[in-house]
Amino acid sequence: MSILACDPTYSHRLCPARLTSKVAAVAVMVFVFSTCAMIGRAPDDPELDADIPAIVEQDVAAIPVEPPVIPEEDPVPDVYESISLYVLSGDPEAAIAAYRAAELEDPDDPATRVLLGNLMVAAGALDDAARLFDSVIESDPDNIDAMFARALLAGHFGNRALQEQLLMTVVAVDPENARGHAAIGEMLLQQRRLDRAAEAFQKSATIDPENVVAHVGLGNVQLRRERYQEAKSSFTRAIEIEPDSPFVYVDRSRALVRLYELDAAHRDLDRAIDLEPDFAWNYVDRGRLRAEMGQFDDSIEDFDRAIESLPDVFLLYVYRARVLDRVGRRAAAIDDFETALAMNPEYYPALAPLGTLYYIENRWSEAAQAFRDAYRHNRSEHTFGLLTALSLGRTDDGIAAARRYMREIVNDMPRDSLEYHLGRAIVESGYDAIATRRINDERDPFRKARMTFYLAAYYDLIERTRLAQTLYLEVERSNYPGLIETRLAVERLREFRRD
Repeated sequence: MSILACDPTYSHRLCPARLTSKVAAVAVMVFVFSTCAMIGRAPDDPELDADIPAIVEQDVAAIPVEPPVIPEEDPVPDVYESISLYVLSGDPEAAIAAYRAAELEDPDDPATRVLLGNLMVAAGALDDAARLFDSVIESDPDNIDAMFARALLAGHFGNRALQEQLLMTVVAVDPENARGHAAIGEMLLQQRRLDRAAEAFQKSATIDPENVVAHVGLGNVQLRRERYQEAKSSFTRAIEIEPDSPFVYVDRSRALVRLYELDAAHRDLDRAIDLEPDFAWNYVDRGRLRAEMGQFDDSIEDFDRAIESLPDVFLLYVYRARVLDRVGRRAAAIDDFETALAMNPEYYPALAPLGTLYYIENRWSEAAQAFRDAYRHNRSEHTFGLLTALSLGRTDDGIAAARRYMREIVNDMPRDSLEYHLGRAIVESGYDAIATRRINDERDPFRKARMTFYLAAYYDLIERTRLAQTLYLEVERSNYPGLIETRLAVERLREFRRD
């Protein structure tokens, strides 16, 4: 399985930490800079100097010297300047402290309180921010900024009904509110209501062609619809508007991967990492892409970096384990799979690859347990039952252990399946002739290759070595390199050749 086999539209920009920080930063900076722009600004009008008479040199002595008047400083511009600097430096707590320490002319003004709420969001005080926005809305029911910010928090807290209610109110109060329509699109996209999401994003982009969220949203709708070229175009438009936004490059890389423009996708992820080097998920995306491109050592480096920052995310160990296995570092791969399963014992997709590694390393009891657990999670994949029995047959209890286990499960297999006949061969001496005939009659070459491996492994187990080798060679020559069965056959043949 490709390490990139996942939902192509998932974007780490939608994770709660990134979403709240982005929203807060944008809201705070828009408010702060617009406020600073309105306070203490002198008009740039050349006509203001037109009536000032020229002062000739001889008149200077006649001008009486008076002490200069030092104007009383207006503290308000300094307050907003301090807040904006703290926000820019990534210190929202200091921005809140500056806000609270300031003697603002009208601290109860709704716009000022919305500023404080957005600072709280940036600082991670989400509950306090929600209460503040609620109080602003109660006193000023048509306050779009408060409703918009509160809607985003409602979405973060999982209150979809409140989120939808507030956003719909925003666009009802102001039908031309581009960010409101874009936020509705994001909400609908997460609900997989693609048609309505596309309409909302298109409405936002029509109102404000420079709205990045609208173009990114359209791109993600197109990704889900598998319209990858259109998605690429939407993301490219977003990058033209906001070339320093890392998450847009990440999103475009997903479209490029689906178009198999892997080098271009790699460049986009490089750019995203250059712009945001401390965001670990970008290394995850690039690590997976590098694995797909065969750049295994570089891929491992990316996963190393991601795991340093996110040591509690079990899936990262699975990703790295797969790449470590590809480069022959089996012991390290086993360690990573074991770590992932210790963190999440129910992540059954890791069990079969771990069992395969145990099998290759002749760790038979552990292989049997891994395949037994995999079969418990996926009762339709009866080959896991066969692998469990074959692994048990290599333990100290030998073929008796394999037969005991197979008697427990063989009747759960469909009677007309090749797995059933192979299971009967393990349980009943002499039944292998029937299993062999059934496999020889199989017309699907893919399925025939898989089942031939299990027959070979059974003969290997009962020490009919020459016949086992012949069958292993048939599996190898079938040339299905992605199969567990092919890999195990090839590894066993290597052992025979070494001997």
